[in-house]
Amino acid sequence: MSPYPLGLILTVLASLAGPPSLYRTRSSPALETRTLLKRYVFEAYPLWSRAYPERDCPRSLNELSRYLPSHMPVDAWGVPVELRCGVSVPFGVRRLWVRSAGADRAFDTSDDLVDFF
Repeated sequence: MSPYPLGLILTVLASLAGPPSLYRTRSSPALETRTLLKRYVFEAYPLWSRAYPERDCPRSLNELSRYLPSHMPVDAWGVPVELRCGVSVPFGVRRLWVRSAGADRAFDTSDDLVDFF
């Protein structure tokens, strides 16, 4: 027989395990922003294109934001996401290009996050 009461042992074991939510990892700002950029390119833009077949490009990211639930056109660091479309896209991009400034909150640095269509 153990010198410790069974209730004490179970209490200690339960406290070590903790609630399952403690072990879930929160997504990083970079992952949240990458997901947002992909949603603009692969969800919002196709829906926008169907709604405005006569136009090649949205006038702003706000036009695309309408197609994403509860999204403002800012990245996880609070910096507005940049949109380029049509002739202003970088070489090799077909139609739409979106960019976040990244963690340093400055564009044209190595941590910028980009997605395109």
